[in-house]
Amino acid sequence: MTTSAGSPPLDDDYFICNGCGAPSSPTEEHLVHRDIARVLLAAPKSPRRDVRPSLEGGFFSGFVHSNGQNQSLGRVNFNAAIDNLLCGECNRHKAGPLEAQAGKALQSFLVDGAVADFSLLRRWAWYFALKFWWYKRPTEDLRAGVLFPVLSTLFREGSSVDLRVRVADLAADHNLYSYMWVAESDGAFFKYAMWVTRGLVWIVLPSSLLLPMPEPVSRVPTVELMNVRRSDLPRIRPRNLAALPAVENILADKRIGEAISVHAGRP
Repeated sequence: MTTSAGSPPLDDDYFICNGCGAPSSPTEEHLVHRDIARVLLAAPKSPRRDVRPSLEGGFFSGFVHSNGQNQSLGRVNFNAAIDNLLCGECNRHKAGPLEAQAGKALQSFLVDGAVADFSLLRRWAWYFALKFWWYKRPTEDLRAGVLFPVLSTLFREGSSVDLRVRVADLAADHNLYSYMWVAESDGAFFKYAMWVTRGLVWIVLPSSLLLPMPEPVSRVPTVELMNVRRSDLPRIRPRNLAALPAVENILADKRIGEAISVHAGRP
C-alpha cells in the first residue's frame, strides 16, 4: 500500500489526527451527526435513543447508493462512520460541537424561516461534504493527517470559508428530497459536491469567492450562502440539477429512476 503521494507504506498503528495534527489513535466519526439527523428526519425533538434507529428503517431505508451504472446499487447507511479521520478528543470536542450547533442553525434556516447563520453553516457544509466524499472510499491515506490544514480551520469557531457554498430551494416534495448526495470527481477530489437536506440544495466547490463561478455549477440557479433566508433563495426544479453531469448520469440510470418511484410510492 502507498499513500496518494506515493510515499512508503504507513505502519499499522501510525495515525496523525486530521483535526489537531497530533499523533493519536483514530475513532469512528459518524457520517451523519445525531443533530443533523434530527433535521433530516423532521424530528427536532426526537429522543437521543430514537434517532439512529429511525435512520435505519421506514422511509430512510429506501435511499440507494451508486458508483456507476456498471456497479450494483447499495443502500445508503446513514449510520455509517468514517475511519481514520479524527482522534477521540477532536471527535468529541471539535467535530461534535460544530455539528450540534449546525443542527440548530439548519433547523432555524430550513424550517423556522430565520436568516442563515452563514458563517457557521459554511464551515459545516464543507465538513459535511468532506465526510461524504470519503463515504465508501478507502481512508488509509487519511492516516497521514492530510486534511489537517482544512479541518483545523473548519473547527475554529469564527473562522471564515472563502470557497464556494451555493444554495437554492427545491420546488419538490421536501420529504422525498429529504436527502440526496452527488459528486463529480476530478480524479483525486471532487469538482463539486451537491446534496439536499429537506428540499434545500447545497453545492460546494473548491473555487474561490473571488473567481467567476465555474462551469457546470454556473448553469444551476443558486446564490452564495450568506445573510439570506430560505424564502429569499431561487426556487428550482429537480430537472434544473441535470445541468450537473453527475446528476445527469444518475438520471440516465433507469435503476435509480425505479428506486425513486418506489420510494415516492408511485407504481
